[in-house]
Amino acid sequence: MKRYCLPLAAALGALSAISIANIANAQSPASSSIAWSDVTADAFAASHRTGKPILVYVTAEKCAFCRKMEKETWSDPAVAQMVRTGFVPLKLHADTHPDEIASLRVRAFPATILVTAQGKPFAGRVGFVEPAKLVEMLQPEVAVAPSIRQPAL
Repeated sequence: MKRYCLPLAAALGALSAISIANIANAQSPASSSIAWSDVTADAFAASHRTGKPILVYVTAEKCAFCRKMEKETWSDPAVAQMVRTGFVPLKLHADTHPDEIASLRVRAFPATILVTAQGKPFAGRVGFVEPAKLVEMLQPEVAVAPSIRQPAL
């Protein structure tokens, strides 16, 4: 009996260590994560300060394609890098930001909208967008000179 206890205890200990490491990795933010703001005023202030347009992601609680976009598109390293460097990311939930969503005239979810620092939408797309397509959509906007987006003095 003792012969089996020691190897079994060692195996359980190793399994526990692996499980703890996996849980820690799952909970740590990925390098491809996007630091979404959910405060509209903060996003506009950052847009004015940096000259970057606001990338608004509109989502809803019971939207299956929103979850798919979060899992596949927003977590994609190329998409996340482009959003972090070229835009001010703002995530609006239909349940908690109905006025902002109505002002953007969003009627379907998910929606991805690019907005100037002055609040004028200038590009967007409704529905699930695959990572490569979103990079394609965002690339020209990243290349636009920030001075074009700056408020007039």
